[in-house]
Amino acid sequence: MPQITVTDLRKTYRIAERRPGLSGAIARLVHRRYRDIVAPDCISFLVESEELVGYIGPNGAGKSTTVKILGGSCAVR
Repeated sequence: MPQITVTDLRKTYRIAERRPGLSGAIARLVHRRYRDIVAPDCISFLVESEELVGYIGPNGAGKSTTVKILGGSCAVR
């Protein structure tokens, strides 16, 4: 029987886009453009009792976010 079960874990961040130049800085004050970044995206895994697990991946893949969500220090929307 699995001790930890994660199914389709996903976190979406909304960040403001930067526009180049002085005109972009002024435009940013009036109206901001946003884009969504999804990390992690649809992660599923099972961890059995007494099992050792390694969690690796490239920068920005959502490794730390996944651990924070599992530990309860990061809200999931």
